[in-house]
Amino acid sequence: VSTQSTWGSASRAPGMLAAGQRWCSTKSPPPASPFDRVVAEIQIVPLGVGLSLSPYVAVVERVLRSRNLTVHLHAFGTNVEGSWDEVMGGIKEAHEALYATGEVPRVTAAVKIGTRVDRYDTLEEKILSVEKKL
Repeated sequence: VSTQSTWGSASRAPGMLAAGQRWCSTKSPPPASPFDRVVAEIQIVPLGVGLSLSPYVAVVERVLRSRNLTVHLHAFGTNVEGSWDEVMGGIKEAHEALYATGEVPRVTAAVKIGTRVDRYDTLEEKILSVEKKL
């Protein structure tokens, strides 16, 4: 999927919200495209390699950290934020790196991606929003 889309319309400049939408002025202004910054949760799992996956998780983490992404490893996957192309490119490169080990016959991935048009969304803001309510 190309991010070079015709985001917006003739009646709406890129980054402008549709009628009835609003964004919080205390936050970052809305992005020009929802693909400029995405937040994703990624689980990339090598299959057929035995019970210990940590060496392969390290391979994936090295790939993701080498890209222009914010990366947060957690117990059941990795949260990342960056452009659509960087996130998707990182997923592809992680698959390639796992196969390049010569030890991985199969890879599965589960990906959740969030995009917004009302403002930039960051992993840190999402966590702080919940923590303020605790």
